[in-house]
Amino acid sequence: MKDKKLKDTHELQSYFIRRIEKTLALHNRKIIGWDEILEGGLAPTATVMSWRGTQGGIAAARAGHDAIMSPGTHCYFDHYQSDPASEPTAIGGLTTLEKAYSYEPIPEELSPEEAKHILGAQGNVWTEYMPKSEQVEYMAFPRACALAEAVWSPKSKRNWTDFVRRIQPHMNRLDASSLKFSKSFYDVTASFSNNKVTLKVNDPALEIRYTSDGKPPSPNAPKYVSPIPITKTTTLRAAVFNKTKPLGKAMSVQYTIHKAIGKSYVMPRKPEQYTGGDEFGLTNGVTGGIKTWNHWVGLVNHDIDPVIDFGQATAFGKVSFNFVNAKASWIWPPKGAEVYISDDGINFKLLISKTIDAEALIGATVENVVLETPNAKGRYLKFVAKTYGVIPKDEPGASNGAWLFVDEVVVE
Repeated sequence: MKDKKLKDTHELQSYFIRRIEKTLALHNRKIIGWDEILEGGLAPTATVMSWRGTQGGIAAARAGHDAIMSPGTHCYFDHYQSDPASEPTAIGGLTTLEKAYSYEPIPEELSPEEAKHILGAQGNVWTEYMPKSEQVEYMAFPRACALAEAVWSPKSKRNWTDFVRRIQPHMNRLDASSLKFSKSFYDVTASFSNNKVTLKVNDPALEIRYTSDGKPPSPNAPKYVSPIPITKTTTLRAAVFNKTKPLGKAMSVQYTIHKAIGKSYVMPRKPEQYTGGDEFGLTNGVTGGIKTWNHWVGLVNHDIDPVIDFGQATAFGKVSFNFVNAKASWIWPPKGAEVYISDDGINFKLLISKTIDAEALIGATVENVVLETPNAKGRYLKFVAKTYGVIPKDEPGASNGAWLFVDEVVVE
């Protein structure tokens, strides 16, 4: 760096990339690099692989360079594709078949001339958590089919509903090829609203069978036709069947009844992570597990502070909640928690405050906190889980804002 008068490591990287580019040019080859090669200045003939979102591809195209779009949000098939609780261990994330299909490789920010530099997209299967080739097949298919159509078809010709119809016979072809592909397409998903559970599957024409007595679903179980009322703590199980056998895995969700279940709430900031698609995920009766990232409500570097409206003055004596401690994934415990009460939704009284020793917690765990509120009564309950803030030095993600994952706010 001293000899070449390079002021930082970004310029050092650029110097290295340009050297490699010249060497390759001697052999009639051109360089392709992940979007880090933009840092410090791009080599003249380099093509950029945009994996940290789309900005790398946008910057490359605007500078007159070709780009291949490969953002982790849609194109990383080492991510989970269904409920992580029932899936093989993966690196993290959640990229469903529908999400892969929804990817549009040409960013809207580009002009038609700039867009010509977007060569296409690439799916990636990193295998740190895949000890066998069968698991690679399981992670790649049928998501590879979805991304292929998204990349090879004009946006105006793509239609998820039509794809749903056509992918099912195509999966018969994958089966005939002896590929160990995922059948998460047939998974049943549940959402909770107004004390009722709505069940859905990708193809509405498929029949869902369910049980609420704890027994596994069978072809003879009740057929789902409308939202299911939940009036007591219930374990709901559901699956899609083809005559006598299930087409996918059976869904199992426990709904815990408490005084805040189904109640609406307001938050100053919209969560960046939603519970299973439910708008009021903190009060839907479902508590997330360590692998089920889709069952948590999360924010980065901000408190999670819902104001829950009971609808009328309600007595309660205890508030509890769970949080995720997974520092390796940038998910930190809250620094503390508070409970307030109000009759008008404007003036709040602090009932209890508790400090949490975030640094003392290790590993990847789900922790429970109980806040005793004897003889409390009011219409509005304000719950606050206080963000850790910025991740400290020498920790994964240092200097970035810490994620805070919370669920469920149970009021008893």
